[in-house]
Amino acid sequence: MIRLGRWVAWGFAIGLCLWAAEAQGQTRYDSRLHFRVIHTDHFVIYFHQGEERIASRLAGMVEAVRRDVAAQLVLDAPDQIHVVLVDQTDVSNGWSTPLPYNTIEIAATPPPLTSLLGNYDDWLRLVLVHEYTHIVHLDRVGGWMRIFRRTLGRHPMSFPNLFLPTWQVEGVATYVESALTGRGRVGAAETRAIQDEIAASRGLMPIDRAGGGLVAWPGGNTPYFYGGAFSDYLASRDGPDRLGQLARATSSRLPFLGEGAFTSVFGASSQTLWHQFQAQRASASHDMPPPTDARRLTQDGFMTSGPRYSPGCGNGAPRVLYSTLTPERFPNIKEIAADRRVARTVTTRYLGESLSTDGRWVFFDQIEFDGPVSRFRDVYAADLNTTRLVRLSHGARMSDPEVSTDGTRLAVVVQRAGDSVLAVYRLSRPSMDTPPVMDRPAVLTVAEDGCHFATPRWSPDLTRLAATRQCEGRPPEIVVIDGTNGGVTPVVSDRRSRSITPAWSPDGQALYFASDRDGSRFQIFTIGTGGTSPGAPRQVVSATGGATAPDVSPDGRSLLFVGVTAAGYDIFEASLTSTPAASASRGDTPSVPVEQDRPSPQPSRDVPEPIKGDRSYSPWSTLWPRAWSPAFTTSNQRTDVGATVEGSDVLGRHAYLATVTWTVARPTTDMPMASSARPNIDVSYVYGRWRQTLLLSASDTLESVAFIDRASGRVVRADAWDRQLFAGVLVAWRRVRLSQSWLSGVVLDHERFASATVIPARNRNALRSAWTLNSSRLYGYSISSEEGIRSTATIERVTPALGADGSATAATVDLRAYLPGGPLHSVVAVRFASGVSTGDPGERRVFSLGASTIPSSPFDFGQRAVGMMRGIPIDSRVGTAVAVTNLDYRFPLARIERGFRTWPIFLNGLHGAIFADVGAAGATLGSMGSPLVSTGVEIASDVTLGYFLPLTVALGAAWTHDAREAPANRLAVFLRLGRAF
Repeated sequence: MIRLGRWVAWGFAIGLCLWAAEAQGQTRYDSRLHFRVIHTDHFVIYFHQGEERIASRLAGMVEAVRRDVAAQLVLDAPDQIHVVLVDQTDVSNGWSTPLPYNTIEIAATPPPLTSLLGNYDDWLRLVLVHEYTHIVHLDRVGGWMRIFRRTLGRHPMSFPNLFLPTWQVEGVATYVESALTGRGRVGAAETRAIQDEIAASRGLMPIDRAGGGLVAWPGGNTPYFYGGAFSDYLASRDGPDRLGQLARATSSRLPFLGEGAFTSVFGASSQTLWHQFQAQRASASHDMPPPTDARRLTQDGFMTSGPRYSPGCGNGAPRVLYSTLTPERFPNIKEIAADRRVARTVTTRYLGESLSTDGRWVFFDQIEFDGPVSRFRDVYAADLNTTRLVRLSHGARMSDPEVSTDGTRLAVVVQRAGDSVLAVYRLSRPSMDTPPVMDRPAVLTVAEDGCHFATPRWSPDLTRLAATRQCEGRPPEIVVIDGTNGGVTPVVSDRRSRSITPAWSPDGQALYFASDRDGSRFQIFTIGTGGTSPGAPRQVVSATGGATAPDVSPDGRSLLFVGVTAAGYDIFEASLTSTPAASASRGDTPSVPVEQDRPSPQPSRDVPEPIKGDRSYSPWSTLWPRAWSPAFTTSNQRTDVGATVEGSDVLGRHAYLATVTWTVARPTTDMPMASSARPNIDVSYVYGRWRQTLLLSASDTLESVAFIDRASGRVVRADAWDRQLFAGVLVAWRRVRLSQSWLSGVVLDHERFASATVIPARNRNALRSAWTLNSSRLYGYSISSEEGIRSTATIERVTPALGADGSATAATVDLRAYLPGGPLHSVVAVRFASGVSTGDPGERRVFSLGASTIPSSPFDFGQRAVGMMRGIPIDSRVGTAVAVTNLDYRFPLARIERGFRTWPIFLNGLHGAIFADVGAAGATLGSMGSPLVSTGVEIASDVTLGYFLPLTVALGAAWTHDAREAPANRLAVFLRLGRAF
């Protein structure tokens, strides 16, 4: 799994069930995509319109990859694998899961060559090898663990390898990805540079920090980089078949207890082997020339990219523009003033690396949603003086914008399924103060089947474009494109090294570019472009962490580049006039690079079996359930046990969940209690083919209901069998910075009390609608939602027209705001919530106050939907009208980010809160009486459980005041899972 890890595996088994049951569903694939299916001997491949060529390529390689991976690890290959090839996002990724059946998804868009996934010559094969290795690794079960598989089916508990540390799961796949392709992340120049810089500054990476959950650099890449290198170390030491032997050994052990398998297979614990591996890496040295004297301009770290000089005012020094992506704040574009001391934020930017400027406007690409699920790159421009932002394209899948110095033309890369083209558009605007407009159609298009262009740069005379070109099966090369006729001339091409990110010299007679041809790091080289022969590249910058993305100052005296530090990537500036001339590199010779200290592997060349044809997609063959799960729930002194079964087709168009439980423990009520021999039944179905998601559910469950006895005026609790049938539609509207959802439906609700002679049965058949909006943000180091609002509103109309016993209306509102609290990530969180019901007395909805948490679903129409009061017992007060205000000041205490060896718990950090809750209930909002008050403190810990599941655990103490109780003031201690609100 390239990035998503085991989220998807658990998502099918657990998350999909909650998704269906809580009406959170939405389509997984864009409704505009029409899938077809092709078969090979062991694979079922799903693809949609526009992917015919790459789907055919994929079908031609899957059987060979199956044999190669199985042979590399000496493991049996599963019989059937489903592979979904989809082109609905410009974020390169892939995932795989054995649940409920062996499934792989591949994004057709390859990653940028400058990314940490950029070391490939055939993205399709590399990602297939990685994901298929996961299938071979995770689908195993052995020993007495087979009892779980035979009893429960394909239940998560019957896949022990799902519960291994993330460095072990991702490490094996990353190792095989490199071993079988000769590329990948093991041994990549940037991967080694990152690990070496961290080791030189912080020391060796502890094994617990690679297990999953780390936010500090290199963050989520840690299991891949270090796990891949560790697996490579083990394979080099004992042979790759030992990794397969380890997979067999761990598949016979209970979940989270796979550590003992290392001793039986390798003769030492993983902790001991990790120390040996790290010691070997620390002792390794690389022959490098002395580093170039360079000035570090930024201290952002993490993913800092795309530096460009921007002309200064008058004769002033040029400014520097660049992009940042850190876990501290929303990604943005920054500008460093001419004195190189002060940086200001120009505009926010969601993903994207390269940018360009004409001195007044900065042009860049970023990701935005195109419908509920598709995410495409588009081009934007921001005014450097006013920060005004304009969008130049919509859903066009454009990236790497390069504006000409006169501001009249814009070169972009346009993504297509299987390749990308370079296009040039005219920009029209009366003046530099006027927002630019990109005229259609393109005046120049350069395209080659199976080739991808990237990072175009205009020559100073605007007659040529330098760019990176990568074609299937070949590493990237630097080319020069004629700006008039689109002719392409290779300038730097080497089949064993990567050459990327070209930049022109001010006179247009030379190109600067980054290359890993020195064998250990990317460094900056230059090559002449005049005359009939470009000559050999010459190295001009040497950096211990490597150097990429050069840009030369207008006077030709200095050069910007991106370098690796222990904190991530940052921007450096080197003087070209004082840079010593490095010895000539090997240039375009085909000799083997230094980093390849063993022969390149030779994949199977067997011709795959002929494709058996394609047909339209049908969900039925993958829709039946593959497993059942024991069901156990406990809350509010009630315990239910039973069983759950669920299923979904491979494209996620249909999902269903059915649960049967029996109540085995519950609190006493004020009325005669119902028999618990009758089962609780709950069935849900989600249809997610279209943008509007259809939701159906039916239930017959035993509930504990609280209401006000009109005779005595006190709160009474009674058992009731609640039979519900719901049909509705969910519509999601998503943007990166803002999301909304609308829910509408009909519910038929029959409630029959155990004390039927005292409380008559009632029908509350109603129309329901709900709306939610969210603009708040969570960053890697956030302790709470930040910088935005969340709001939810629901309305329920009970009407005799639907068969109800009377008429009533119930409405709720929940408004939350998250404001800066001073120090970074401190938050002032404010919440106001209210619920009001009017109408016939027997049909009104009753709301309650109490409990230290609220339902997680944004669409909750129940009794406890709004009344969170920390430290107050649940249902302490009820009424047909309630209102509550919550105020928190939340502040970080410590970033810990440590675990213990390979244990499945990782402590991310600690944070605290001071809070005050005030709430009241009554018959109307104007007649609530004395309020409930709760004030106190919380201390909370953010942890990662099971290597991948984030969880917040809070312990709090509240001083509560209730004038209706004696004593009125009490001290309460509470424990909560999750954030308060």
